[in-house]
Order: sequence, then C-alpha cells, then structure tokens
Amino acid sequence: NNWSVTTSFFKGDIITTGGEELFIGGLVGKNNLDIESSYSHSNIISKEVTSLKSIGGIAGSNYDLGLIKNCYSISEILNVKEASINLIGGFVGDNLKMIENCYYLVNEDIKYRAGESLEFMKIKRVDNDELKTLASSISNVFKDGKDGYPVLNYEKE
Repeated sequence: NNWSVTTSFFKGDIITTGGEELFIGGLVGKNNLDIESSYSHSNIISKEVTSLKSIGGIAGSNYDLGLIKNCYSISEILNVKEASINLIGGFVGDNLKMIENCYYLVNEDIKYRAGESLEFMKIKRVDNDELKTLASSISNVFKDGKDGYPVLNYEKE
C-alpha cells in the first residue's frame, strides 16, 4: 500500500493458494502510509502456502510511515501451518509503527499474536458484545449496522 486508505471496508474471503505469499491482510498486505476509519470482516484462508511473512486482520505488516487509526477487524485466520509463518495477529501481523484507537474481535484460535504489548500500539481486543457498542467510539464516520457491528455512514444495508 503506497496510498492512503480512508473510509474503506472489505467483507469476504481472502484465499491464498500455493507458492510464497509474503504479507496478507484484510485490507492491505503491507502498509506504509495511512489507513483510517476503515474495517475488515474477513476470513483469511491459507492453502498450501510454503512461506508467509505475516498475516493480520487489517494489514499483514504496518511499517515505515504507516499509521492505522480508528479501525476495527473481525477476521478469522484459518488453515495456517505454524511452521510456514512468522507473525499472526488479529489486527496486524507485524507492526513497526503507530496504531491508534483500533479494535479487533478476539479469536482464541489465533495462537501467535504480534506486538500487542508494544507501547506505540493503542489497540484493544474486544468480544462480540463490546464491539457492537463501539461505533461512535471508533470515529464519527461509523454508525451501528443492522447486525450491531459498526458500519460506515455511507453504507447501505
């Protein structure tokens, strides 16, 4: 990602098949600019990938000038062979820069989490009920969706 991503979302499956994939995320694989007021509801499925650097619900990697703020992720990361991956995170796989006011749904099946204790990450793991109350806390561009989860104001449901 060499562009800013603002008020964007992705809902669906991301399936990687064969070969070597380096960075996989629900919105971007590798982020080095801004992601703001966006979200991902995704299933990230890794099939027969021989080498995977990092995988995350919003971004596989956040680095360089990367800033992610006012975002959330509901992502299931499935079928990952532990030996083939370096970093897995419910929100980002590998983080070297700032994350502010972000949330992700707890997925207890994710065994490896990256950077959740790092000081420059203002990210919170939440459960279903808590996430459904956060639309106005995330950003004024979110509203409550029909299913209770935050959606962007411009989305039609």
